Amino acid sequence: MSGGRVCYLKFPDVFPEDLPGLPPPRQVQFEIELVLGATPV
Repeated sequence: MSGGRVCYLKFPDVFPEDLPGLPPPRQVQFEIELVLGATPV
């Protein structure tokens, strides 16, 4: 018996029958500032 199955059998009320699905898409603002003359590390 695998460890995950043992955990499920000990705590069945923690794991829902149906998963709610993926979270809605979110807009993420991300940028990398470049420094002139910088060398890779």
